[in-house]
Amino acid sequence: MWADRACADLALRYLDTWHANTSETRPFFIAAGFQSPRLPWSYPASVAATRYPAGAAALSVASHGSSPDRSAAEDLEWFRPVEIDQYTDVNVTHSVPMSKQQQQAVRLAYYAGITDVDDQLGRLLDALKTKQVDGDTVIVLTADHAQNLGEGNMWSMMNLLETSLRVPLLIRPALNDVRYSAAGGPRKIYKHPVELLDLFPTIVALAALPPPPAAWALQGTDLSKAMVSGAKAKPLDAAFGQITRCLNCTLSYWGDKQALPNGEILGCRKDAEDRAFLVPCAHTPRAQFDYMGMSVRTQDWRYSSFCEWDGVSLSANWSACAKPELYNHTADTALYDVDNNGEPLNLAGQSGTKKVQRQLHALLRQRFDESSLHQEERQRLLKLKHDDQAQAEAPLFVSGPFGDRMILQSNHYYGQRAFLSGTAEPDATLTIIAPMREDKGSDIVTVVDEQGYWKVTLEPQQAHMTNTYNITIKGTTPKGKLYAPRTAHDVRYGDVIICSGQSNMVCTTAILLCPALPVSAYILMLCLCVCIGSARRVRC
Repeated sequence: MWADRACADLALRYLDTWHANTSETRPFFIAAGFQSPRLPWSYPASVAATRYPAGAAALSVASHGSSPDRSAAEDLEWFRPVEIDQYTDVNVTHSVPMSKQQQQAVRLAYYAGITDVDDQLGRLLDALKTKQVDGDTVIVLTADHAQNLGEGNMWSMMNLLETSLRVPLLIRPALNDVRYSAAGGPRKIYKHPVELLDLFPTIVALAALPPPPAAWALQGTDLSKAMVSGAKAKPLDAAFGQITRCLNCTLSYWGDKQALPNGEILGCRKDAEDRAFLVPCAHTPRAQFDYMGMSVRTQDWRYSSFCEWDGVSLSANWSACAKPELYNHTADTALYDVDNNGEPLNLAGQSGTKKVQRQLHALLRQRFDESSLHQEERQRLLKLKHDDQAQAEAPLFVSGPFGDRMILQSNHYYGQRAFLSGTAEPDATLTIIAPMREDKGSDIVTVVDEQGYWKVTLEPQQAHMTNTYNITIKGTTPKGKLYAPRTAHDVRYGDVIICSGQSNMVCTTAILLCPALPVSAYILMLCLCVCIGSARRVRC
């Protein structure tokens, strides 16, 4: 079964069930997350044969396909190709790019995967019309990241360049929504920078719900009114991005299952050639990051800086940063023409760009100094550092966005359960108090393995948006010192129809039948390559 087609099939099945239930008066929310264009690309061979009949040899490759020079600021942008290197027929290092023929073959697979997803989107949109709910449905198309296809000898999506950070975002309000129909419909293009953080408050407004409480301190901006006026909506007319960098590849990717017989992580097998280069920190505990990369994009410029990471305050050390990057996008009229978008030429430090560089650096500091860590959390960490009774010899770390109002997602389709995982001192004993385990007791006791990793699975639950739980993780080190407990409040259970996302790269689809909304509004969210791990923080 092709993953993206299976994703569409199941979304249609849930839509059919909803439509067939004549007593169903509640609006629906469907998030249909397609695997492509995330590796491994999954599509029928006929798609490539019929839609790209000239074959791979007719496709162009990146015009700037060499790795950044070791002395250049962009050196930290380059990352070891851990993801694509898990394929045994691929051989990419900093000094050895893929052959042209292999690049063409990879691009053909990417294009075919995207084309097949496009066909599946058409099936879902046609179904809305057939069921006569198209006019009452808000439709959103987006992705959580972009994709490098050899530009700068990079593959996958883990840098601060347009090739990784820029994504499609199409929002079509319900056609029958008088807020837009009376104004002649929404504008076709909103010219100011936006962020995926803006999606939540925007969708809430499109559904005519009250805005999220100020106490939630959401950083996103409601774009619904700007979709008519075109006026600048965000307090800062810019979009921001982040990426981590770590030297220890094995620690970063210990959660991956693709291990070699000798226990080595498959994606880290080229450490001998590329050990000097960094990888995204993935599963690395946040206190052990080496660098934090931060980027700001305005209409005309992108400015990025990689700075050493302070594991105590959990913030960037602005006095220990690599040379910054500054790219001019004023002539970037082709949108996604990444071979001609101004990014190969770093203008940082040049006499004609010093003023804009100062302005963008100040904007970057304003954004990330403000949000790096709430002051209360920072003070708590500093207190624990000097509190022998509470601070263990190694920090207790929970992977994923473990926190209040997160949604745990299981996978009934494959019989997979939601799980929690992380790192702690080897041989430490942890207790996870999860009240949803009513049939087997609420406590789960586990011992951290010799590498310092732990993982527990939770009992499957039906997806429900009103039942909430608190989950607490506590424990002791082998020497009897207490870890500071970690608690997530108001946790809900969701259901992933196909898979748990990035962990096995198949497909992600989620449906939530939310409480009755004050207007007749339906929401179909079409997500390309949505990554959902063991726990995802979703505010509902």
